[in-house]
Amino acid sequence: MLEQLFSISHAGKGEIFFNLAIWKEEKYRALQGTYLVISLSFAGVKSQTYEGTKKQIFQIIAKLYDRNNYLLKADILTDREIKFFHRITEDASENDMAISLQTLCDFM
Repeated sequence: MLEQLFSISHAGKGEIFFNLAIWKEEKYRALQGTYLVISLSFAGVKSQTYEGTKKQIFQIIAKLYDRNNYLLKADILTDREIKFFHRITEDASENDMAISLQTLCDFM
């Protein structure tokens, strides 16, 4: 719900909040769709092995990058970040994924 309120990927889609108390406050309406929001959950990771768990986590991270590919067009990433972004979605190494997780944690 917070992601839909604040995320730039949901900009201009505030209609789901029309009947909620938060929408009565102008300051919150003005914030709708103005932030980069990263939502990451490992709740679906269910594996009996370390390798299986690692593979599922890597898939979640790759999907997160895919879901936020609008960032590539937003003119906010450096050339280096764009190259890394493509590496994660195309052929990431284990080290790339570790760096990606660390970057996400630093960002939050």
